[in-house]
Amino acid sequence: LQVDDLGRWLAGARGQLDLRGEMSKRRQLAVRGGGSDLKFAGIEIPAADLSLAYGLSQGQIYLALTAPAIRQGEYRLEDVQLTLEGSAKQHQLQLATGGRIEGQLQIEGQSDDGVWHGVLQPTELATSAGPWTLAEQVPLQWSVERGALEIAAHCWQHSQFTLCTADMLAGRQGDLNLRLQGDVNAFNGFLPPGLKAQGALQSRLQLAWDASGVTTLEGTARVTELEIERLFGMGERVSIAWDSIDLAASREGAALAITAQVVRQGRRVLDVDALLPGTAQQSISGNVTLDTLQLVTFAPWVTELSTLKGSVSGKLALGGTPAEPRASGELVLQDGHLVVVGNPTELTALNLSLQLDGDSRSEERR
Repeated sequence: LQVDDLGRWLAGARGQLDLRGEMSKRRQLAVRGGGSDLKFAGIEIPAADLSLAYGLSQGQIYLALTAPAIRQGEYRLEDVQLTLEGSAKQHQLQLATGGRIEGQLQIEGQSDDGVWHGVLQPTELATSAGPWTLAEQVPLQWSVERGALEIAAHCWQHSQFTLCTADMLAGRQGDLNLRLQGDVNAFNGFLPPGLKAQGALQSRLQLAWDASGVTTLEGTARVTELEIERLFGMGERVSIAWDSIDLAASREGAALAITAQVVRQGRRVLDVDALLPGTAQQSISGNVTLDTLQLVTFAPWVTELSTLKGSVSGKLALGGTPAEPRASGELVLQDGHLVVVGNPTELTALNLSLQLDGDSRSEERR
């Protein structure tokens, strides 16, 4: 099987496939080959090798898939190896990675009468921010009739962070209860290169759904003394600190209520109170208030700018629909200062007033 352009078969995909198979006299199917320049659903695989052996008589299978790298945006896994060995009744699945996240996940499973039982084995994932450890086995179960995966309660531990879940259900029906507590620098090994964070986080999330949609959603998060640093090329860097950030989300009928408060240098610089509708045709409502919000707050994420300074104040009323959101009100920019990375041109002393009225806007220099 040779595919010169995967995009002809899958919309939005690209890449080439070259697979060759043969059947032996002992009814052994062997398939070998690989792919190059693969991309689908935002995931990029520059190269991959596949090896498959399947015995039609005994039902034994061995599958090995290797890729030097798998990328999605700024995230990257290296030296990826996926293997499946055994039979439909009893088998072992293993995923191993190297590079910035090094370790393996191993699941041993067996199936009987439409029910699959498995166990995720204890493991440790090494990252640049220290190891994450799963200290005990995690029972798993999948029922074809129920169409859901059951995952037993367990915790991932880092020296400075704990991530725990109660018994979890995921499928046509779902039930998720997460608790996170510790210093967010434990996640630095998972962040894109050049991005670092630290701060104390306490968070919980309860989420449930059925065939009709989300039935329960309750979540809160509070992070204090948060600091984020972004490294650019040529030794340039920017860092920003907040006193605290509080987020809350809850289900109110079919709508989702969201509140957020951001405090920096003793001042509440951002306040959000919004209600998002249950359908794309219904209206959004709420308000966003900014009080001398420093533009440097966004610098770690705006990588095209080496300098981003100034402050924004104002109040916006939210409206429209999720498909076409609108805002009305006034935003005032004071002492704006912008410098593009690698460009000596600077924009300084920017003082603007921006009037928003749903579909229209007007600007006024000050």
